[in-house]
Amino acid sequence: VYTFRNQIREARMSSEFPSKDGAVRNEQSGASADTTERPVGFEAAIDALPVPVYMLDSQQTVVAWSDGLETLLGLDRTEMLGHDDLFGRDGDGNLIKTLSNHIVDDPENADKNQSVSQVDSEYTDEQVYESPLWLQNDAGEDRFIRFTAAPIYQDGALQAVVQMCQDETAQRRKQEATEALVEEIIATMEQLG
Repeated sequence: VYTFRNQIREARMSSEFPSKDGAVRNEQSGASADTTERPVGFEAAIDALPVPVYMLDSQQTVVAWSDGLETLLGLDRTEMLGHDDLFGRDGDGNLIKTLSNHIVDDPENADKNQSVSQVDSEYTDEQVYESPLWLQNDAGEDRFIRFTAAPIYQDGALQAVVQMCQDETAQRRKQEATEALVEEIIATMEQLG
């Protein structure tokens, strides 16, 4: 279970500094908080999607973050854009990797990681990966999230990875309750003989 903590926010706040052009840059990656030119309405478009999404560029930097992720994870766009450590670093300073990080590392074989599987999509010829897991958001709520992500290429080179975050907590809890009820019924029937 991953936990998103205020310490991550505080660490990020302390690692930002303004560049000569006035843009705020991340000290570790040097990436600007607004790293790409986007058409007007880009943020409105990703915010209108029925599933929260974010995008990493080929350098692992967050370049898009929908408002739905604030509801789901408790992390808003302003604290995420321009960062290359979505969920912080472990005690040894290693990046805590998300599905999209694994895809940036190896877009053709991200499913080598045991928590990642490749899935078929009738909508794209590109690889699509998923990683469903339980996590704990900033409010301390356990949520079951199905992360689905795909690489984006331009002229054969990886440009970005887009990741969707589908909250399936209600369905998962219903499934678990149904399975527990079935087990209880089977146990009762065995006792009755």
